[in-house]
Amino acid sequence: MTPDAADTGLLQLVDAAMAYGQGRYQHLVVPANVSVESELSAACYLWLTAFCSKERARDFLQDAATYAHQLNVLLPVACRDLGVMRLPEHLVGTLNRLRKLRNDVVHRGKLKDPLDRTTSAELLAAALFALHYIAMFRSELEAQSGVAG
Repeated sequence: MTPDAADTGLLQLVDAAMAYGQGRYQHLVVPANVSVESELSAACYLWLTAFCSKERARDFLQDAATYAHQLNVLLPVACRDLGVMRLPEHLVGTLNRLRKLRNDVVHRGKLKDPLDRTTSAELLAAALFALHYIAMFRSELEAQSGVAG
């Protein structure tokens, strides 16, 4: 992974935090979601390459196991495989809500209902926690496999 790719999640989260700080809550949705999606995809890719070629792992993640499947199916399976704690269900629920809001913004151009400060803070905090969790997951994966991402 290139340094730019490794920084994508953090840079997107900074963009989301800036939007939050400016009170532009709708504008935090896409970068907050992208921050988690990009890092989770990279972690799933690294985990999958223990079972198949890099090309098959890439194709699987692009064509079949999209972000929702990575979050709700692949990550729990990978956690069980590695013997690490799963991402708490309430956090997965908040990330799924963020994902659905992201879809609203991208496909409709706006949210159905405006976000308030409290909800926006919860979404942003979930993304931040998820990034830290994914970093822990990757560290454990790298330690167990002896492969650095």
